[in-house]
Amino acid sequence: MKSAHSESSKATKESLTPREMLTRDTFTAAETAVFAMVILLVAIATWLPPSVGWWILGLGLCLAALNPAVIRLHSLTHPFFISHLWRKWFILLLPFWLILFLYALGQWHPSLTTIANPSAGNELHALAPPGRFWPTVASLGLGWELVGRFAGVYLLAVLLFVVPKSRAFFLRLLPWLGLNAVLLALVGYLQRAFGWQMILGLFDADGGNFFATFPSEVQWLAFAMLWAGVLSGLCLLHFRLEKSLTDFTRGLGPWYGSGALVLLGTGLLCAPGIHQIIFWLTATLLCAYFGWQFILSVRQKSKVSLIPWTMASILATAVCLALAWHHWQAGFVSDGASMATAWEMIRARPWFGWGADAFAAIAPFFNSDFSERMANNAGSDVLQWLSAFGWLGTFLILFLPLSLLIKELTALLQFRLSTMLLLSLTGALAIACGQVVFEHYGFALSFWLLFFAALRWSQISRTAADRVDQKPYLILPHPQSRT
Repeated sequence: MKSAHSESSKATKESLTPREMLTRDTFTAAETAVFAMVILLVAIATWLPPSVGWWILGLGLCLAALNPAVIRLHSLTHPFFISHLWRKWFILLLPFWLILFLYALGQWHPSLTTIANPSAGNELHALAPPGRFWPTVASLGLGWELVGRFAGVYLLAVLLFVVPKSRAFFLRLLPWLGLNAVLLALVGYLQRAFGWQMILGLFDADGGNFFATFPSEVQWLAFAMLWAGVLSGLCLLHFRLEKSLTDFTRGLGPWYGSGALVLLGTGLLCAPGIHQIIFWLTATLLCAYFGWQFILSVRQKSKVSLIPWTMASILATAVCLALAWHHWQAGFVSDGASMATAWEMIRARPWFGWGADAFAAIAPFFNSDFSERMANNAGSDVLQWLSAFGWLGTFLILFLPLSLLIKELTALLQFRLSTMLLLSLTGALAIACGQVVFEHYGFALSFWLLFFAALRWSQISRTAADRVDQKPYLILPHPQSRT
């Protein structure tokens, strides 16, 4: 597989003239706009604490509103032919259109009705949902924040699947975003070293379980896992591109590897739990794949010079696996009451759920123990989503991303960077099965950005630059009548 990949990359490189390579690797106006938008929103979403989350949500919606303008600019400035650009863009936005459609339909049939209570001077709510096959919301106006957050995150991430025309775009974007994650990790190290009780020493934390600017250690570990996979993949990519190991050690590759270790090391400073087990198991897979690629490179590079890197990868794999086993032995506690309530809600409305952000409002009607205070979420992103949109609604919303993933899965596993991204994304999803992490705007944005970046990277890596977005046409001559 490796030889085939090298031969294809060599053939593609030789088929392009210097002018074509310059055209391919030079940013268009649309690529420059997407680059600036991604950098701006990721920086704001990760460095500002949740207490100013409204500013992040507003900025995301403003950038999402620029989506059609960016696509139009892309069609005007792209140097190559693009087939069915607007149709492709509209189809890619189907998950957003479906969420918006379900939310709009739910406004006609809210599940909660208000009952006046004159003696107490307040209001009581009665649960009166519509039929199982009709979308609903908990109450009028509730849930628009989730719809807006998804719009800001998803519409910007889709641009990474449409606009970049070469790998040069990602080789310039991802290092900056990885550096942003490493700087946040360093802030977390300083926070633990000096015992800061406030986020960045300026903002109050809702609880003591925060790391860097993230209000929850679980959300930070999921975020760190994503970008550790990115930096590990960039390190492997530089290792493949350099002719000798000496050139690799003098380049940026080791710096990317060091950044990945800095991010993974933050797991040692966080509290135990099931998220720690998944975090270190994913780190084990990343380190194992990293070392395996060094072993496969024995034929191309010096065998003796590869031994230290291979041994270091094996040692890192063993350490990560030992840490995962340690946390497994220590045990973990999950929010069983909230998860059980979420399952009851899903059973009551399995098709389209109770509407966006409905758990906190609907859960008290399914809680038999009124002495225990209900949580604001289901304790799991997966259960939170299923209780909001149901099985059928979730399937419709995620059908397009899952179809793209299944279609490109074989191609994703052919390239080092996309494989690393796929491993880290899988680990993040595993954490989301037992924890709530997608509530953090920075993590949700990073997840969807890297999802579409991996898909686009695999497309660009196996296709000539001038044919990435072009479908072949068969042109037949018009038959001439005989005279």
